Amino acid sequence: MGLLDNLERGLERAVRSAFSAGGPRAVKPVEIASALRQAMDDESIALSEGHTVAPNSYVVHFSPADFERARSWGSTLASELCDEVIRHADSQGYALPGTVRVAFHPDADVRGGDLRVVTRLDDGSLTAPAPHDDR
Repeated sequence: MGLLDNLERGLERAVRSAFSAGGPRAVKPVEIASALRQAMDDESIALSEGHTVAPNSYVVHFSPADFERARSWGSTLASELCDEVIRHADSQGYALPGTVRVAFHPDADVRGGDLRVVTRLDDGSLTAPAPHDDR
């Protein structure tokens, strides 16, 4: 991540905010894909020279209205976004620790037209504890 990357991100945010100042807008699939690539680049970890691990689990937080719209696009969008994450990882030479997952969640703290991506490295080794019955 260099100075040019930071400058490009700053310009992108400035342009996005300038064009969104006219009122609420809806999140578009291309913006979601871009946010996932950005999150992957920001959260990748260089383990050694030539070996960088990137997150494989992504939770996209939307405003409640944008969440309903994203949900209406269905599992097809989530599947396409998973494919986009894999393509980006391949193009950047990132290793993924496990299966790629993209989930959508409503979040009242996210403004309409915005989104927030939370990433995680998930190698599948952490599983939920089995239910325990004390009868």
